[in-house]
Amino acid sequence: MGDAAAASERYQEKQEAEKIAAACKGQTATVKTVERREKSEKAPALYDLNSPRKNGQ
Repeated sequence: MGDAAAASERYQEKQEAEKIAAACKGQTATVKTVERREKSEKAPALYDLNSPRKNGQ
């Protein structure tokens, strides 16, 4: 493949991805850039174990 450039992208066709994977097999790769992002998510709400008892169950 020579000086091929790759990026993190998804291929729509499985055959295309397999073709590229076969061409890369046994080759070396160099990471030129890395992006890092901070992401925060709220924790899920805690489940109240007493709620079924309060409803008479």
